[in-house]
Amino acid sequence: MVVRRPVSNPIGDFLTFRWMITPLLIQAFFWLGTLGCLLCGGRVMLSSFESRPDPLNGYERAGTGVEKARKSSASNFAVMEFAGGLMIVVMGPLVLRIACELDIILFKIHDELKSTNDRARYRSND
Repeated sequence: MVVRRPVSNPIGDFLTFRWMITPLLIQAFFWLGTLGCLLCGGRVMLSSFESRPDPLNGYERAGTGVEKARKSSASNFAVMEFAGGLMIVVMGPLVLRIACELDIILFKIHDELKSTNDRARYRSND
């Protein structure tokens, strides 16, 4: 006796939770997170070129007293801030990708177990 597989209905599968939407949501989360990492890292990198306040707050210690010094509007490049922004741009999407892949692996394992169960259930008993 051969047992036939039931015909799949996409709407029925969705409503009965046989079709998972979470893998699609994980992919959307990855792309939104990657965009966020690029924007955030780019913003940090650009802010490393902005002028910084004088560490002495515009005052210079000279001689016996504290005298007012001319404020310099020279731009100070912040190397560590630029490196931090670069790390966000490079490592952020990589770490996010690894986390998303680990989540998707769980769904692939589930799909494989389900198909193995279906093959065992609906194979012909000759």
